[in-house]
Amino acid sequence: MDEHWKQDVEEKLGQLSDRVQELEVRDGVPGAAERALKHLSPEAQRVAIPDHIVRRNAVPWEAADAWPEVDVFALDMRKELAKNVAKGKSWKLHTLRSLSRRILEEALELQKVVDVCEDLNKLSTAMLEDLLEEAADVGNMAMMLSDRARILAASRK
Repeated sequence: MDEHWKQDVEEKLGQLSDRVQELEVRDGVPGAAERALKHLSPEAQRVAIPDHIVRRNAVPWEAADAWPEVDVFALDMRKELAKNVAKGKSWKLHTLRSLSRRILEEALELQKVVDVCEDLNKLSTAMLEDLLEEAADVGNMAMMLSDRARILAASRK
């Protein structure tokens, strides 16, 4: 393994680990990092990419290695989904159009946070949390639209 590449992978894994620990402290969920790592293959632990995601999407390790940010974002998305666990998977009853509109609504909420951050020309911890939550909401709505579209496509086969 190329030494530069190995350092890059170790740095990305460290960044992911730091982000998970920040979320554990912020959300009061100790041990989340250890539980998450139990579900990763040894290779995935080394590069911080969940093996089930790589296998499901048939992404070669070389390509998956380039996107550890996706895993960090997925953690934020899961946190936001957990806040609404009582709703279950109600998006499965929505139309593609209604889910698309919800993406736009969430994107406008995100834009408001971004505007405030830029107006103040700084990003406080509270603003960063708001920004991450709103970005995760947009991501979740996009995931729901994608899931619904796949279900509709599968039902037409």
